[in-house]
Formats: sequence, C-alpha cells, structure tokens
Amino acid sequence: MKQRVWLPFLCFCLAVAIVRPAPAQTSINSSGTGGLNTIKGRIYTSNGKTIDTQIRVRLESVSFTELSLVTSQGGGFTFAGLSAGTYTIVVDAGDNFEIARESISIDPDVQTPKTSIPILPVPKTFSVPIYLRSKATTKKSDDHTGVVNVKYADAPPDAIKHYEKGLSLNKANKDDEALSEFKQAISIYPALEPAYVESGKIYLKKSRLGDAIDAFSMAVRYDPKDFEAKLNYAVALYNDKRIDEAQKAFVEAIGLNASAVWPHYYLGMIFIQKKDLDDAQAQMEQAKSLKGDKNIPLLHRYLGGIYAAKRLNAKAVAELEKYIQLSPDAKDADRIKQTIAELKNNKN
Repeated sequence: MKQRVWLPFLCFCLAVAIVRPAPAQTSINSSGTGGLNTIKGRIYTSNGKTIDTQIRVRLESVSFTELSLVTSQGGGFTFAGLSAGTYTIVVDAGDNFEIARESISIDPDVQTPKTSIPILPVPKTFSVPIYLRSKATTKKSDDHTGVVNVKYADAPPDAIKHYEKGLSLNKANKDDEALSEFKQAISIYPALEPAYVESGKIYLKKSRLGDAIDAFSMAVRYDPKDFEAKLNYAVALYNDKRIDEAQKAFVEAIGLNASAVWPHYYLGMIFIQKKDLDDAQAQMEQAKSLKGDKNIPLLHRYLGGIYAAKRLNAKAVAELEKYIQLSPDAKDADRIKQTIAELKNNKN
C-alpha cells in the first residue's frame, strides 16, 4: 500500500537583520584564523541603547584558537582575518546581564574549475547586533499587570501596555491590530521575547512563513529555553520545507520538554519524507506513548501507513481503526476503511 502524505508548503524569503549605523569607534582583533572574512558587531542594552562601557567579547570555534577583545567605549567590535567555519560570539557583560551567545557560519568559497585566470576568494563581512538581557529579578513594577513573566519586570511600562493590548486584540481575532501593538512593544523594548512569540503565531496562522520564522528566531535568540518558541520555530521551518533545519529544531525542542508529543510527531513526519521508516516508526511510537495522541488523529494514520509498508498488517489495522475512531468524519475515512478491509484479508 502506498503511503501518501499531504503537506502544505509555501515559499519563503528570509529577511536579514540590519545593524543600525553607529559612528562610534570599534575595537579590532586582526590576529584571525588564516582567512579574509570579518565578523563585526555592536552591543546594545535590552532597550536598544549602545553600551557606554567596555566589555570583553570572545570568538569561539571548534576548529580554531579562541580570539578575544575588549569593545570600544560604544560597544563596537571586529574580528578580522577569519577562515570559513562556524563561530560563536560570547559576550559576558557582568553580573547584571545574561551571557549572550550568537552563532555565525562562514561558508567556504565555491570551488570552480581551474582556468588560466586565477579566481581570488571573495572576503565576506558579517554584521551582528548583540542585545544584552538583564538577569531575572523578583522586582515588579506597579505598572505591570503580571501577564508577562517576572524576568521582564525591567521592561518599560509602555512596552508592557502595548504587549497586553496586543494579547487582547489577538483574542478578539483582530490580527493586524494585534501585530501593530506587538511591534510597538518590541520597538520600545527589543528584548520582550513573548511579543515575538505572539507575533509569530499570527504570522504562522496567516501562512506568512518568512515573517513567522523571523519572529520565532528572535524569540529563541532572546530565550533559548522557551519551549513554545522553539517548537513554533521548528513548525514554521517545517512548513517552509526547510526540513533539515526543522529536524534540528525539533530535536532541540525535545531537549527542552521531553514529554511533549508534537516534536516526536513532526520528526516522524520528517523521517517519512526521507523514506527512513525505522526512525519514523520510532518517533511516532514515542509520540503515541506520551499519551497526547488523542489530539493528533493523523499520528495513528501515519503510523498505520508505516506498519503497512513494513507488512505489519495487524498493527497497521489497529492504528488505522484508531484513526477512524478519533476522526470519524475525516475526508479519507471511506478509503481508510477500505484499506483496513484489504489488510485484514491479507494476513501475514
């Protein structure tokens, strides 16, 4: 029996973050790693202001020796002479801020056939804004209503008001107005991670996948341990057909919440697409064991398809019957019932 999978996919163009121009001086480390590429950036506080003190910045890599420097008075920094590879910028601004990390991948130049005219490598420059996040505090402003987590207690009251108004508009299905409020909240306080999450959900609902990916990416950047942000980020990547990136994000989501059903379900779907039925079976069975499968009738449909493809007919019948039980009005119900009958007649 052929297993068919229906998946809605839309095209997407990833927006590139632009660093605001700043005239302040920049501290430079030119020792490099043997290449011609450059990573530069500037450090900002959570409200978007530049840092007025000097901060040590490290550039880590599994392939090269760690580089470091002290920023300029305005928070600027540059690492020059870098080879292709994956680097992590690490900023430790002291006891009042969370340690900030930002990963950058520099791809090698595309190799071309040798000709009589030498082709020189093209230097690449990557500009990275680093926003510091204040450490969690138990302090709470009287202007806050308590809708956002206490770790955002240092956010300006106006930012919280716009965020909470956005939540109310979103509940009233006024998506565009809600997005406007979330954008205003972010413009006041760029580190307000929940505003990115809520914006991303609206974009995802509207199938604006590029915007959704951007929003969830920012949310994950500000709070890497936010399971909801990571899961939605993975789903947006999956719907955009960026399967390998989605797979990595779903695995990371499982690391944040091992008891969640959806990451295992989606990983099962990814392995089905990759024609890796063993791993697909393992993920779907794990999702089923977590007792959240009643909310995902299709889990049983796809697991039944995997069993059928592996000629485990009795198991396939049990899963497909469960699918019909959970979703009796499914559009493919008649066809699934016919498949069940055929599997019962074709005993192992």
